Amino acid sequence: MNRSTRESAPEPPRSSPYLDPYRKAIDEHGPSFEATLWANRDFQTKRFEVFLDLQDFSGRTIIDAGAGQGGFAGCLSEREIAFERYIGLEAIVEQVQQHAALGRAREEMRVADFVADASAFRLDGSADGPKPDVIIFSGSLNTLTPKAMRRTLASAWEATGESLLFNFLSSRTTRKISKKDAGPARRFDPLALADWALDRTAHVTLRHDYLPYGHDATIVMRRPPDQSAAN
Repeated sequence: MNRSTRESAPEPPRSSPYLDPYRKAIDEHGPSFEATLWANRDFQTKRFEVFLDLQDFSGRTIIDAGAGQGGFAGCLSEREIAFERYIGLEAIVEQVQQHAALGRAREEMRVADFVADASAFRLDGSADGPKPDVIIFSGSLNTLTPKAMRRTLASAWEATGESLLFNFLSSRTTRKISKKDAGPARRFDPLALADWALDRTAHVTLRHDYLPYGHDATIVMRRPPDQSAAN
């Protein structure tokens, strides 16, 4: 579990509109929690806790797509969850560099645009490389268009050996959200995404109860044990 933190690729091209809000945040705040576009740390922690409730990460190889500075890996370590391997994918090179400065050697970070390059979801970064056990997205889908979101999730589902977990801002919130409140993020219909997931596997869990007013939703897709892809 002694994995090094490193940069494995140059920063993605600056022509990706879904990355522009993060680049703007980096320019304003530098490599920091604020640059991840999370609303607050409590919400981030709650989303991580939902993942932990829904998935056993012990002994698993994990791809964290849109990892920021590796906050989820820090959460796992704080709770002494013995994951096998953690690889964080992050398109903003300053965040990867900041993670390196933290000196958390049990984790590996890669500069990667997983929206543009589905091979990033493989453990070795190649198109047909070994699959991770689990792929997660925590807050990293919210600047995508619905079409790009589904395409990215489809690539991740193809690449995962066991489970795919993702959260997103819910359009079924009971609180009125102004454009100013939403910022660059989009909201998605949890029932439409659950239906999309059920077209691919019967093993789907939807959680919509963990933040006030139904602000957020989490979906887990699992492969049946007899169909889990061998790594």
